[in-house]
This record gives sequence, C-alpha cells and structure tokens, in this order.
Amino acid sequence: GCCERDFLGKSSSPGAMEIEEVPEASVELDPKVEIVDVYRPEADPELREFYVTIPNFESLNEEKRRSEVHEIAGYKWRLLFFPKGNDKKNYLSLYLECEGPVNTDEQYPIRKWRFPASFKLIVCSQGPESVDIVQETRHIFSHNDTDWGFCDIVSFDILYSENESYIVNGALKLGSSISIENSEEYDSRKETGFNGIKNLGATCYLNSLLQVLFTLGDFRKSVFAMELPTDNDDDKIPFALQKVFYELQNGVTPVKTKRLTKSFGWDSSDAFTQQDLHELNRLLCSHLEEAMKKQNAKNKISELFEGKLVNFIQCVNIDYTSTRDEAFFDLNLTVQGNKTIYESFDRYLEVEMLDGDNKYRAEGYEELQDAKRGVKFSKLPPVLQLHLKRFEFDYVRGINVKINDRLEFPGELDLRDYVEKSSGNEVYSLHSVLVHVGDVHAGHYYVYIRPFAETNQWYKFDDETVTLVSEKEAIDENFGSPTPRKLSNAYMLQYVQQDKAKSLLKKVEAEDVPKALEERILLDAEEEENRRRERDDFHLFMDVAIVREESLLCHNGADLIPWDSAERLDRRLIRKSMLFRELAELVAGHLGLDSHQTLRVWRLCQRQNGTIRPDRLLTSDDEDVPLSKLCGLGSELQLLVQTVPKSEVEAMETDEVMQFFKVFAPKPVPVLACIGSLACNRSATMKHSIQQLAKLKSVPRELVLAVQADNITVFEEDTPQPVKPIDIEKTHDELELGTGDIIVIQLPPSVLLQSLPPSILEKRSTPLHGMREVETASDYFMYLRNRIHVEFRDLQKPAESGIMLELLKTDTYRQTRKALSHALGVGSNPDKIRLYPFDIVANGPRQDSLSLAQLNSRGDSLENMLEMDYRPGGYTTMESKIFWYEYIDYDLEEFENKEEVRITWRYDCGTYIQGASTGIPETKDKWMRTKVLSVLVPFHTSTYEDVTKEMKKKLGIPSEIPIRVVEVKSSYVCRIVPLSELVPHVVHLPSTGAQLDYELRAEPDVLDDVDRHHLGRYALSLFEF
Repeated sequence: GCCERDFLGKSSSPGAMEIEEVPEASVELDPKVEIVDVYRPEADPELREFYVTIPNFESLNEEKRRSEVHEIAGYKWRLLFFPKGNDKKNYLSLYLECEGPVNTDEQYPIRKWRFPASFKLIVCSQGPESVDIVQETRHIFSHNDTDWGFCDIVSFDILYSENESYIVNGALKLGSSISIENSEEYDSRKETGFNGIKNLGATCYLNSLLQVLFTLGDFRKSVFAMELPTDNDDDKIPFALQKVFYELQNGVTPVKTKRLTKSFGWDSSDAFTQQDLHELNRLLCSHLEEAMKKQNAKNKISELFEGKLVNFIQCVNIDYTSTRDEAFFDLNLTVQGNKTIYESFDRYLEVEMLDGDNKYRAEGYEELQDAKRGVKFSKLPPVLQLHLKRFEFDYVRGINVKINDRLEFPGELDLRDYVEKSSGNEVYSLHSVLVHVGDVHAGHYYVYIRPFAETNQWYKFDDETVTLVSEKEAIDENFGSPTPRKLSNAYMLQYVQQDKAKSLLKKVEAEDVPKALEERILLDAEEEENRRRERDDFHLFMDVAIVREESLLCHNGADLIPWDSAERLDRRLIRKSMLFRELAELVAGHLGLDSHQTLRVWRLCQRQNGTIRPDRLLTSDDEDVPLSKLCGLGSELQLLVQTVPKSEVEAMETDEVMQFFKVFAPKPVPVLACIGSLACNRSATMKHSIQQLAKLKSVPRELVLAVQADNITVFEEDTPQPVKPIDIEKTHDELELGTGDIIVIQLPPSVLLQSLPPSILEKRSTPLHGMREVETASDYFMYLRNRIHVEFRDLQKPAESGIMLELLKTDTYRQTRKALSHALGVGSNPDKIRLYPFDIVANGPRQDSLSLAQLNSRGDSLENMLEMDYRPGGYTTMESKIFWYEYIDYDLEEFENKEEVRITWRYDCGTYIQGASTGIPETKDKWMRTKVLSVLVPFHTSTYEDVTKEMKKKLGIPSEIPIRVVEVKSSYVCRIVPLSELVPHVVHLPSTGAQLDYELRAEPDVLDDVDRHHLGRYALSLFEF
C-alpha cells in the first residue's frame, strides 16, 4: 500500500512512506540523472510523463536521491528514490514529490497550497522478456504533505535478477505519469454519494473489504441493530464496525479505521503490514457472529454467507457411501489452468479416484475398496464470496508467486447445475470485484462495486476516493493476463442471488440507525474532537502546582512536603498566557477567601542539591506577567500560597528572608512538625528570630516555655547531611541562611510535647518498634532517611507471608537478626538465626545464606544485604526487601571455618509402607523421629563417616547402630554414598523451596553381610505408585 510521512518525517508504513523533507538549499542535483519529458498531444492533455535514467545504479552509496524539478501544470515535480531501500531494506523505495507552485512573485510567496493528482510510479523494463512494474495511486499533495509513494515498489531479488531486464549495463530507468485532476479538491460524497476510507499505511485491503460489506444493505442494517456495549467495550469489534458504517453512511470526510484495527489487537506496525484478506474477513465475521449469539439476536452472518456442502466417499464395487455435511462461508477457487469461473467450479467439484495404493477402507469390510471422493453443494448462500487463488507456492523455484493468468467471470453466474438438489434460486448477479495490483512482494487493493440492484452502475472504491466507472473497467479489465503480464486482476468476487438482490442491497435509511447508537457515536465523536483539540492546544498550556501553607503544617517528615503527594499538591493545566493576577484571583475564589483575607504567593524552585524551596515572593509588579515568564527553567510552575489577614500584610523588606521552622520532641514518642514561617532580618541573630517565632499563635506552649528557659538545640535541615547544628547567637547572614531554609528546634527529652494539632499527634509511631532510642533531631532525620520495611519469611514455608519489620538501611547483620529475634518473641539467640536473600533466577530464597565473608567484602549493612540478589556470574544490585530465615544449631561464626552438610535423618529408612520393618527395635528415644539438620565438619579432610559420627552425637543415636548415607533425587534413591568418601566443598546446600527435588539422607543400615557384599551389582531403585 501507499502512505504518507508522519510529522517527524519518519516511516509510517513498510509498504510505502513519505520521506524526510530536505530544505531546498541542501539538495544536490546529480548531473548523471537524465530527465526526459515525453509530451503526447494526442493523449489526455492533462497527462504528463517523465523518466529518469540512473547510470551505475548498483554502485550508489547515497541514502536517497532526487531528480531535477520538472514543471507540470504550474507545479514543481520530481522523483525521490532510495537506492538501498527506506525502512524495508530489501526493496527499492520510490516516491513522487511535489514542491508546490512555481512561484513567480518573490515578494509574496505562496506558503499554503493543495494539489490533488492521480499518478503512477514506474520501474521501467529495458528488455523484451519483462514488463514495467507499475504502482498506481492518488494523493492530495499540500504544503505540509509533499510526497507519496511506495517503499516496497520492487524487491531487490527481482530488480537485480538476471532473468529480468530492469538494470541494463548498470543503468536503471524510473518514471512517473501524472494525471492532473480538477484544481478543486475531489469530493467523493458530492460526486458519487459514497464516502471513502483513509489508508492507515497499508490497510487498503481492509478498506476494500469494509466497502464490500457496507454496500450490502441487509448486512449493514443488522450491524446497526446489534446491542450497544454496556461496559468499556467501545474498542471491541462490533461497536468499532458500527461506528465505521455510521460514518460511511453519514460522514463527509474519509473515514478513519484506527479504532477498528485496534479492536483486532493490532498495533501501529500491524496497520502498516499487508494482512491476509481471507483471514481478515473470517476474523471480522466470526466476531460479529459471536456477539450476535451473546445477544440472542438473529445470526445474520450465517443467514447471508453460510452455504452447505457434502463431503462424500462412494465405493465403486460395493454398496457403501460415507457422507459428512460441512458449512462454508466462502470458497477458494483455483485460477491456474482454468479459463473461466465455471471451469474453476468444475475443478472444485472434481471427483478423485481412490484406487491402487490409495484405496479406501469401508466400515464393515475387510478388503480395501476402490472409491470416489469429492464434494457436492447442497445449499448455496444468498451472498457468495469467491476467493481466487492468485498466490501459490512454486515448488520448483521454492518461492511464493502471484498467478496473473486470465480467468473470466460473468456479471450473471448460473450455478443451478452445481447444486445437488437445486431450488432454482442459484442464479447470481456480480456485486463486487476486489482487485489486487502488484506482485507477491508488494501491492495495492481496491474494489469495484455495483451497490444498487436497480441499476448497472459500477463504482471504484480506492481508499479515500470513490469514482464512477464503466462495467467494462470493473469486470473485463480485471480478468488478468499472463502475457504481457498484467499485474492488476480480480482477487475476490462477491455475488448476490438475483431473486434476493433487492432485499440484500436495499437502501439503509437514517431511521434504520437506532437512536441510542447514533447518540453514542455522536458523543464518542464529540469526545474525540475534544481530545484532538486538547492535543492541538497542549503546547499552549503548562503545569502549575500549588501547595498551601496548611499542607506544610500537616507534614511530619523531612522537607516541606512530599513533592510526589497528590494530596498535598494541587496540580492544574493552565494556559501559558494567563496573567499572574488572573491565577491569583482563580486561587482566591477556589479557597473561598473573604474580604478580610488575601494571598501571599511564593515561587518555588529546585535548588542544586535537589530540594524544592521558595525563592521569591510574587508582588504587584508581577500581576500582569504571563505565567510562562514566571516558570523559570522548568516546565512546571510551582507556587506556595499563604492565606493572611489583610491587616497583617506587610511588604517584605530587601534585608528580610522567609524561613520555615519545625519542632522536634523525642518524648513521649518522637515527633517532628512544621509550626510556621517567619520573615527574618538578615542581621538579626537566630536567637532573636526564635524569640519572635515564639510569639506566634501556632507555636506549641511547650516550645514557648523552652525558648524562654533557653533550653533548646537548633539545627538547619540540609542535604546531604540531614541536619547540622547551628549557633543561635550568630546572625542569619553569618549562618548563610536565606529564603526557604528550614530551621529545626529540638526540645529536651524532659519536655513532653502534647499541644500539637491532633492531625500531627495521630501520625506518631514508635520508630524501629521501640528497639532503639531516637533522642535527637539528628537521630530522627537519619531514621527518616534510612528507614525501610523488610519482610522475613520462614525458610520452610518460602511462599507464605512472613513478618514485616521496620529497620534501617544502615543496620548490621547482627542488628537485623536481633530485631528479627525480638519480633519472633521466642527468646531465640540471634546468633543462631541465618538469613537467605532473594534469588531472581529461582524467584525465591537463594541457595546459600548470607555469610560474614560476603558482608565483610561488600559492607555489613542491610542495604548491601538486600542487594545481594544472586544471578549467574556473581552478585548484582536489586532491592527485593525480602529475607528468608531459619534457626541453626551452631553459632553463625562457626559456619565460617567449617563445611556444612545439610542431611536428613530417616530412622524409618524412608519407607512409608505399613508393616515394613527396619530391624531397629522401637523405643521412645528422641532419635526415633525424622529430622533435618546441619552438621559441621572441618574443611577438606572430612569424610561422610565423620558426618555420621557428628550426627550421632547431636541426635543421641546409639553407637552400635550402623548408618548409611544415600542421595535422593526426584523421590528415588540414586546412589549409596561410601562413608570413606570425602565431603566436597559446598556440595550439600540447604533444602529450600528451589532444591526440594534433592535430599542427602542418613538412615539405619539394615543390610546383612551378604547383601553388603553384592551392593553395587544387584541393587535396584524401586518406586511405589
């Protein structure tokens, strides 16, 4: 298909695309390109052709090349081609480019123009054995839409083929013929009464199919009658098709099918790829059929398109016939080897003999039988769709090829002789001829339709354009022809039964469209128009974020507020041209200020350290300044709004700075709260400013008393250090404090802060579950910066939820285990808790636990532990915030110097068979139960006999009981391990959820001396089912 460039000049279709616009001054004309204008007076005076010969085409290295400009009808035209392909790299890309009118008045150049034209792009044959490759299309060229063509006009396999003659002596010849249309834009609706469909890139096949179905009035009416979706199914196929049909019936501009293609599940690239027309037709109809079934509506798909045939096998020498009924919605007819459509039907119904090596086995007969196999039509549908098999696989050459052979089809098709029991109504009139022009690699679809039963007028539907055509053009010129090769020919035919033609093609009136559907579509169109306007006007707007001082007073954390909080920030899309005065009036009205109140507005900015703080008070001098001028370097204007009584409004002096004050109290529960802002004189000391602050009504009484008693510690909230102490005897200038800085006043532990607003007191929570004291502002800010919630799960139940703990990223391994031990509440020793981090490969616990050696190399902190997520090749960083824990029998430090062997003691030898005996007398000793345990043995020199000895000590197993060790994989014993075998380094890992298919087992050795002598020669693994 053909298509245009998008606004970025990028490819919009693999089938065809527009090309990146190059300024006139940057175009270098190639003197090797020869332009020949062939003007033929005897032809259409508005038809012009010109050709381009490119010497040494195969050696071109340029990405693209343009020919010289050629003037036709007062406009400048030239060819644009990509020698190496554009987007589709194995195809030649060719486009026609219009550079607008020939401008003769330099003082008043024409900046906007439109020019509709039909044209052909030609790859010329230069030999007797090949024919021109021609692609034809129509386009409305304009000042912002200057080129149109095909990115895949011919594949390089064909272009460079020695059997073809497109490149001769290294030269390639290209051409174009342009048919100039009326200078006024062609209006399909006005000229024909029908509307076109916009090509989304390579959707000409879809457009043609939609027009075929739309002009079936009975089908269209049934689509309109379908129920509207009740949920968010607006993008589903039935409603999307209803919308397309409504716009085809009532619209005045070409219809867009983007919503319909989206309902197919296609993305933008699918719309630029030629899909199989046959499959698309079935997809569309099957979805409609399913929707009609759900609505208990009449199945119009089956009523219109479903026919019946009988598959039969009839034995020749015995009285036996096997039949099977089958429904069909379309027929695939062979083109090659047939002259007419009737011969294709004869081929379709041809009887096949089953004889020789291909005889048939009849039910009830032992001997194979000679038989006839074939199909018969038992019923033909009112609407008969015939797909002509133009594309087939050439087994000799091993490629797909297009069959351009001539196949004649009539305007009236009589199939009464082809039906087993004819009802007499199997006479059909041709309704549509869907045409494919091109070859197997690239092409274009359009359709000829006779939409009215009363007349013989044919129309050509070619994407956006609908034109009146003759019957000869619609039928006779699309039979196809192999010599000379004619690339345009019929691909699909649709016939309607003559006696039902009037009802099938009946006109659909406005009243046939349900009112609810019309209202839904019009509402949808209105919403789409609003969205389009928003997109078009988006550049005229900007984001404005407004935060009220009341939001600051409710914040009990670091910074002024959490800047990603939707609750604290009021974000609006505001027109850039709005004046600050207008915005202030809008905000004042929104806040409902009375006549005694006014606003004080501060502009916020992001500092170099990443914090966002006020930097300037907006005054009356800014009232008539557009918001875009106040935005600074960012794309968003952020404002802090203070509501103040008019009687207290005083202008900020040049030597004053506005600073924010917070109070921190460690008791009874640590709390941090913003208590307000104050205009501070730069030359005043911090102590003086705090004394002035204490006079404000919003200041807690506990702070007032502490200030009066000079019993406070003062910090500046800063970054990268959360807070740093300041000397309150110094001035603001000496402390280098400016507008927007935050001062934190810390109360002593003896002062219990209780007079804060309830909204703050209710948010208090004991940090770190009360396990560690947070007594200073520095401690509290470090807590705020490093706190993290971590989940701990039981290793034996790896998928189950566990305990959620609040910890610090700076916590050590020991502190983490201590917190977990405290939370478990079992009085366990934290030194005997082992942790396993997350494994991204297993999506669960890692096979090996955290070791002290790993922590020593990476840093002993919780943050590093969480990043120890194992991947093949080593450790990588991925914060999973999950650990798995287990209790161990040894202190963790012992694991660093010894080899761990995870082993399962099975006193029952692993058997569950009732009545089976191990030969061990039953006792009540603790070792008489199954237990999974870890055994530590020295590195390198230990054997499995050492493992069994250590295990006997741990479990209290009598020394006289012999023990054997076996390996179990996937629930069966695969090996009996010799006790003299050395224990390999880190071979037996913990049995976590990822390793449940492996087990190292110890059990009583019940073999006698004879059995043990034959061990290894006769032992078998047995399964119980």
